[in-house]
Formats: sequence, C-alpha cells, structure tokens
Amino acid sequence: MLQGVIGNPIDTESEETEIAIIGEGCSRCNQLEQNVINIVAEMNIRSDIEHVRDIREIVKYGVIGSGTYD
Repeated sequence: MLQGVIGNPIDTESEETEIAIIGEGCSRCNQLEQNVINIVAEMNIRSDIEHVRDIREIVKYGVIGSGTYD
C-alpha cells in the first residue's frame, strides 16, 4: 500500500509514491501534511499525497487512535 512506510528506500524514478496523512484535520496533522508536501517537492519525489480526514476512511486503515505526531 504505502511504499517506504517502514523506512524502506523510495525509488523516485519509478511510479508515483502514495502517501496518506491520517488525521481528522487538527493543527498537528495539517502541519504534517504541509511538511510532507515540502519534503517531496524538495526531493523531487513523484507522489500522490492524500489527507484522510473522514473517520470512516481512517478506520479502514486500521488506525484506532490519532495524535501521534509530536
């Protein structure tokens, strides 16, 4: 599903990388989304960044709690 999710290298020359920001839209997950956008742009990584805010969709990822970004 998400390439590089556990620290594996991402091949920036291959297909577009899928990145999902999981969170209902608090300031922390919004900041994380902006940080990810900035990083992939700086590193020229082709990516599809999605911010999943709908609780029904979040549950599909197996996330049972949020607020883990400090």
